[in-house]
Amino acid sequence: MKYVLLTLVMIASGTYINLFAQNLPIAEEGKINKLKQEIQQIDAATNQAKLAELKSKIAFIYWENNSYDLAISNFGDALKINNKLDNKNAQAKINGYLGAIYFDKGDYKTALDYFQDAQKELKRSNNKYEQATVSLNIAQTYVELKQYEKALKNLENSEELASELYNINLLKSITLEFVEIYKRKGDLEKQAEYYQKYQTYDKHIRNETAKDELNKSKSQIDSMRSEKDRTLRVLHYSQQEIHEQDSLIALKSDSLTIAMKVAKSQELQIKLNDLKIKQQKTASDKNRLLIVFLLSTFIGTSALVVLLFIMNRRKQKTNKLLAAKNTQIKSQAEILSSQNLELRKLSIVAAKTDNAILIMDSKGNFEWVNESFTRIFGKTFNELVISTPNIIGPNTPARVVQIIHHCIEQKETVFYDLHVTTAKNKDLTVHVTLTPILSKNNEIEKLVAIDADITDILKANLQIEKQNEILELQNQHIKSSIQYAKNIQTASLPNLVKFHKHFDSFLIYKPKDIVSGDFYWLTNLSDDSNDCNRFIITIVDCTGHGVPGAFMSLIGIQLLNEITIEKKNQNPAEIIHLLDQKIITSLSQKTSENNDGMDLAMIWVEITDSKKVKLIFAGAKRPLYVYKSQTQRLETIRGSRRSVGGIKKTTQEAAFEQNTLELTTGDCIYLTSDGLTDQPNPQRIRFGSTQLVQLLQQIAQDPMELQKQKILNAYHAHTLDTPQRDDITMMAIRF
Repeated sequence: MKYVLLTLVMIASGTYINLFAQNLPIAEEGKINKLKQEIQQIDAATNQAKLAELKSKIAFIYWENNSYDLAISNFGDALKINNKLDNKNAQAKINGYLGAIYFDKGDYKTALDYFQDAQKELKRSNNKYEQATVSLNIAQTYVELKQYEKALKNLENSEELASELYNINLLKSITLEFVEIYKRKGDLEKQAEYYQKYQTYDKHIRNETAKDELNKSKSQIDSMRSEKDRTLRVLHYSQQEIHEQDSLIALKSDSLTIAMKVAKSQELQIKLNDLKIKQQKTASDKNRLLIVFLLSTFIGTSALVVLLFIMNRRKQKTNKLLAAKNTQIKSQAEILSSQNLELRKLSIVAAKTDNAILIMDSKGNFEWVNESFTRIFGKTFNELVISTPNIIGPNTPARVVQIIHHCIEQKETVFYDLHVTTAKNKDLTVHVTLTPILSKNNEIEKLVAIDADITDILKANLQIEKQNEILELQNQHIKSSIQYAKNIQTASLPNLVKFHKHFDSFLIYKPKDIVSGDFYWLTNLSDDSNDCNRFIITIVDCTGHGVPGAFMSLIGIQLLNEITIEKKNQNPAEIIHLLDQKIITSLSQKTSENNDGMDLAMIWVEITDSKKVKLIFAGAKRPLYVYKSQTQRLETIRGSRRSVGGIKKTTQEAAFEQNTLELTTGDCIYLTSDGLTDQPNPQRIRFGSTQLVQLLQQIAQDPMELQKQKILNAYHAHTLDTPQRDDITMMAIRF
């Protein structure tokens, strides 16, 4: 069935393809070599159409012999040429051929692409037969891909076009494909419907074939009759010739009588000739009788053969009709068997389900209940009918009555909850699903109600609601506590108002949660005795985020204040070293399992009145990014490869290193935690240091507020709707 329309397409294009050839015979190789020689002899530049035609012929030979890859290659060359020539008809045909080849190979997705390309080209033409054929090919491909709804859509389009053409053979193939799809989908009713259509088309085709055979037989009989008439005419002409010879003999006889006196000696010879003529006439009569006998015998035999042939055809037709009827009966029996099986399954479900099932007539009068109804409500069917024969009883709430009327009037399923009291005075709440069963005429035949006991579920929901209220209250207390912690943390952070007076800068500070494990810290070391401004600035990323990180940040802020403000220490590397030691001591990390720590970037910066900038940088696993306006290049100065705090893997850690820089007006520096670079996108790809460096290189000359906005825009464009993974902190300063 899958190859029916592929063959039709090939025949329509004037080519027959042998789908079952295995090897390339010598004769076929000779044909290909001859075509290749012809390609070499033509001027390809001026005769592109001829080149495409020869390429297609070569492709057909390869296709006939199952050399699919070579066929695809040559068809591909022909398609490229026709694309340049804008030959829409040829493009459509070649796309169809390529689709058929990939279908044969089992590459259905590629086949679908080519069939759809062919369909696009054919939509511009008026060839409805080819449009219908390619739609059917697409449908067959979707069937192999198990995309049945798309297959049905294309089949319907193909059926509409074939109906307009009244092409019974094509309609027969289309309906057979419908049967196959609905069989796979398990829709027995549709399968039977289209199978009946298929039988109708098949019967019509067989009738037309029988008519053609009968007309052919009539033509043969007419030909035989013509041959008989021609033979009779020949016999008639032979009789006339014999008659003329008799007349001539008589004339000669008369002449002989007249001439007897002159040539008496010739009398004997004349009598002898007369005797010979009579013998010839007698033989001719015998031959004529023999011909008539043979001809009559032939005509009788032919008539008998024709009669036997017609009787045999009628017998074959009757046998086919009987076979078709048997097939139809078998199909209907299978459908009935399947339906009976479904009914048995439904019967088992109705009997074993925990829900009560009630069946009513179209007016709501009870006709049947299952065992679960008696178990739930404590009533048998007879007791139910005696007390309340209809679904609407005297105690049915008005709200429920309205819902039931809606179900009957609108012929649609409805749902409602109902409070009932069982025969044992037990209060229940049931969820009712009321469904109308419709006939073919869209009239209600039955009503089916399914009652589910939801009493325990409602009690459980009530208990859950109470628990949720408790949890919500606790959650509010926790949020209030965390918010208070945020207020404390915010108060601990430095005031940036004075800082912004000294520096053209920006700060990005985005905690993941209410409180943050990142913090920024700075202190002004200037005094009245100096003609310069000195600051220590640091960005710190504590272990964790949220409440644990916030606790670490408070510890870090306190220790930094102690080291720099109270101890007057201004050396970044030494400050980080002391911070490391104090965290280990404060958290008893040598004697406990605590291993929390910090990563940070710290600078000491001095700005003189002459606008000279001296900067000392030290880092713990965090870098410093420096943009120099003179070279217009961004440099990365890496920090030491160790964290602050936590138990170290080796007994002796390398000392924290620091770098001294001389900067000029217009230079920019950037300090950041790892929150931005570690942020993933929906594909779980990190923002990354490389993207950050490229971004800073591009925006370093922009105003600081614009830089901040561009960084945030890049962050949002990368993350889209991905939740924030970590706290994000970045500070930038332009000198």
